Amino acid sequence: MSPVISWSWRKKPFRYSVTPEDTLELARAVFLEGSPQSAVLWTLVQRFAFLYATGQFKSLRDFIRNYAQPLNPEWFPDGRRFQEYHRDLIAAGKTKEAAAELRKANARPAKAALTWEQIPVAVRHLVESVLSGNRPGSRAPGALHYWASRATPTMKPTEAMRHNASRRPELTLLDVGAGFGPGVNVFFASVESGNLSRLRFGSSSGGAIGGVVLVAILGYALYHYWG
Repeated sequence: MSPVISWSWRKKPFRYSVTPEDTLELARAVFLEGSPQSAVLWTLVQRFAFLYATGQFKSLRDFIRNYAQPLNPEWFPDGRRFQEYHRDLIAAGKTKEAAAELRKANARPAKAALTWEQIPVAVRHLVESVLSGNRPGSRAPGALHYWASRATPTMKPTEAMRHNASRRPELTLLDVGAGFGPGVNVFFASVESGNLSRLRFGSSSGGAIGGVVLVAILGYALYHYWG
């Protein structure tokens, strides 16, 4: 039985049947993208639901390959985006940073080929339990974006929070309970978040068996830090 995700976008219903390839790619991303893993998972699924409904991606796997840097061929050693970034670092005289980025790029093809058995059991269980509807509500309600915190180790928590928010002022920084300092991902809602009203998980042989309101009240746990 394949997991099925159902939701509404601008009050129009949508359904998507999750394939084994989708599940594997999601587990790879959750494993490789860093903490907090549950919030990463929910944000990936929520962002896919938004993009699928607006006709931008037809499969969860393809979306993840595009969005998650460790899995995106564009960031492999021969990928266009990596090569452009690497050239810019060299041109700026940042040779150490360029060498570090090259090491990361060289490691990505192998990471993108991880088998299900090579992914930690805890990650596999998290992915399976969410897709089956056996987990409570979203760890990151309203989140449609995430990326590694831009904070530095010397920043105080409030400074880290404001610094991350200032990088994309058109988005709304979310507090998912993991802090905003270095070593974690930070999560953002956008003006589109309010259009994604409900996400439910079920199976292809039956009705939905789990549900969660993704955006109940965006004012809750959403933070604007401008001043």
